[in-house]
Amino acid sequence: MSNNPKLIVVFYGRFQPPHQGHVGVYNHLASKFGKNNVYIGTSNKTDKEKSPLTFQWKQKIFRTLGIPANRLIQTKRNYSVEEMQQHFRFDPENTIFIAAVGEKDGQRLSSGKYYLPYKKGGDLAPAIEHAYYYAVPNIKSKGGEVLNATAIRNILRKDELSSKDYGYLKANMGVTRAMADNLKPLFERVNRRTQLISEGGAGGHMSHPYEDTSITFAEMQNMIVAALDGSLSKTEVTEKVDGQNLFASIINGKLRLARNKTQLKSKGSSSMTIEDIAKKWSDIPMIKDAFTAGAKELEKVLLQFSKDELNEIFENGKNWINIEVIWHINPNVLDYDQDVIMLHNLVVVDENGNKTDINAPLQKKLFSKVRSMKSSAGKVKAPEMVKIKPHNDFASATSKYIGMLKSFMGKQKVGMSDNLGEWLKRYWTKEIHKAAKSLGVELDGVIVDKIAKRFALGEKSYTLPSIRKDLENASLFTKVKEMDKSSVSVNKRETEPLEILFLKLGADILGNVDNFLTANPDKTLDKLQKDIRAQISKISSSKNIEDLEKMRVQLRKIQSIGGLEKIVPSEGIVFKWNGKTYKLTGLYAPINQLLGVGRFKRR
Repeated sequence: MSNNPKLIVVFYGRFQPPHQGHVGVYNHLASKFGKNNVYIGTSNKTDKEKSPLTFQWKQKIFRTLGIPANRLIQTKRNYSVEEMQQHFRFDPENTIFIAAVGEKDGQRLSSGKYYLPYKKGGDLAPAIEHAYYYAVPNIKSKGGEVLNATAIRNILRKDELSSKDYGYLKANMGVTRAMADNLKPLFERVNRRTQLISEGGAGGHMSHPYEDTSITFAEMQNMIVAALDGSLSKTEVTEKVDGQNLFASIINGKLRLARNKTQLKSKGSSSMTIEDIAKKWSDIPMIKDAFTAGAKELEKVLLQFSKDELNEIFENGKNWINIEVIWHINPNVLDYDQDVIMLHNLVVVDENGNKTDINAPLQKKLFSKVRSMKSSAGKVKAPEMVKIKPHNDFASATSKYIGMLKSFMGKQKVGMSDNLGEWLKRYWTKEIHKAAKSLGVELDGVIVDKIAKRFALGEKSYTLPSIRKDLENASLFTKVKEMDKSSVSVNKRETEPLEILFLKLGADILGNVDNFLTANPDKTLDKLQKDIRAQISKISSSKNIEDLEKMRVQLRKIQSIGGLEKIVPSEGIVFKWNGKTYKLTGLYAPINQLLGVGRFKRR
């Protein structure tokens, strides 16, 4: 390496959205390493819930904050020196590369051998040998709080912005009132209707009943009775299948495919052909072969429709059919022992790629046409309604499950008209008062209610800085902040009895269904049990404490539900209840979690 090597420092992040804290970090890096050597790296990856901003939006906001556009780099893989080498065309033997990272990513990078911690004054190796990570500082606001994107996202998710909110956004993001109004729709939470059509299954993304904080206990009780007496079948009940998800439309007479919002927008202008799918998944042959073979089957069926029918159903890229590819060469948890393209919802997509509605009349027409084709449709199937038989001991089962429900309700003394959110709020109200009492602090009931609502429902418009100001006690604020960090895991732990109730109910109900998609149920169950035993053996011999604990939790749930003899050859059922879509999965939920332990760790 020469005596004057090139230095490149990249500050990586999602930046959803960029704010003055990020600018503070950038300025700190520019001061330490030289402004001509420092860049900001971020991807163009988006999703509605966590990452709504495109790279172009982030670039625009950074410009309002005073960061030049040429300081931003669009990345595909964070911390990839090879990607930066392609971007800057530098000589790795004469370049020092430093990734500026937060604490968590620093810990992850430290586990490898290539990235080393940056130490001032130390001898630094060139990029061909090592790269370095530098832990960035937390930048505080004038009020002394560490700036973070969560508070900004919560403001942008409000129903209406006040003058104070606009002032906050201007101070922390540099955006004008008009720019804030343009940003706001991007950050609005996914509404319930959109959530229900965002994935596969009969209703898209759907909740277990125990995950919905708005459902009342009276609704739960009625749902239990309907599931056990078979009257749930009077609603729209379909099997929840376990495949790979895609969206398909016919545009200018050709099949087009999409996986995400970007590919759906502008009537699928960036959507994929079958050839594009093959190229995208070329490094994973099983997925490539399943997707391409499935897409060809779907194309073969759809192109038997008349041009007028295709134009009416798909409106040249405005409407997209959500499909699930179930292919024997690429099974998920369940092996269906057959190749199927399962049709789900026909969704309406706006110009920005948002799924806004389900076109029920055209969906019905599409399904009817496919069913009428029968043998010529072959592997392409429209969903069939599932028939649930009444429980063979209805009275005893009803008494058992309603008893479990009332036992759970009794823990927080809620009534049938209360919902799960109120149950959680009562739990947290007690915990907050307990924490205050331990410090000899009397709390205003309004403040307690607002904090409990934040913990129970995840509504974070009541921000930590506001809580700190209202509490006026540093020690109590520290305790409340710790509660805030653990609230999601605590909610899951405290509602586990309700989770077990509905998983157990699901296992009972699925035992009364006999028209599952699996071609060979016995073979499917045999393979699944072998996979479970192999996974238990693998985790047990790994001695990984974290994985062992995850396995223990799921095995305990499996035992509580009734043990492995309760397995059925299906992921579960999907049904509509009072305008919402829910799922009952029985043993599939903990089995899926168990089989996933250790598989999806970062590489």
